Amino acid sequence: APQAPSAPVATERTWLAPSLRWQRTALGLATLLAGMGAQATSTPPIHVSGGSSQTVSATVVHDGGTIEANGRLDISSAGEVDNTGVLINSGTLDNSGTLNNFISATLSNTGALTNSDTLNNSGTLTNNSGGTLTNSGMLNNHAGAMTNYGTLNNNLGGTLNNYGTLNNNLGGTLTNYPGAELTNSGTLNNSGTLPNLGTLTYSGM
Repeated sequence: APQAPSAPVATERTWLAPSLRWQRTALGLATLLAGMGAQATSTPPIHVSGGSSQTVSATVVHDGGTIEANGRLDISSAGEVDNTGVLINSGTLDNSGTLNNFISATLSNTGALTNSDTLNNSGTLTNNSGGTLTNSGMLNNHAGAMTNYGTLNNNLGGTLNNYGTLNNNLGGTLTNYPGAELTNSGTLNNSGTLPNLGTLTYSGM
């Protein structure tokens, strides 16, 4: 199994970038993400309210605390979010870059979470009832726990690799569509609905 990405250094307090210095203070998300190509560190609670939209086009290390996305949060192809805290999406979270959910971190979705590039989970990823997680990129569940109570679509061109524990619980639907690949090298528990229309490789439990 490929090695899970390393978590950011917990003692890091500041990221340096050309002509920019980001401090761990109570920055609003718009301020935090204002530096194109910069790196930023965030600890205080961050809210993307309903009706609003923010785009990550830099590297954001979310060092603890909570991000609540009730509006729209886009991670561009040049963007990266490293979550070591709690990220709650009840709006739209569209990842076209890299989203890392590290060990002890929580990513919870009750809205629309779309991954078209890379989503790595080494913590706890929960797609709740009413939530839709759509993957057409690379979705890697490393040593983490990934649980689906809602709708999980592995679409054409998508690869879902499970090296940890993948739970498709009662009421949940995990669909592996034509042209998609689901590989299980860990533990897959299914008490919901799991239609396989693509490629399923099973070497785990």
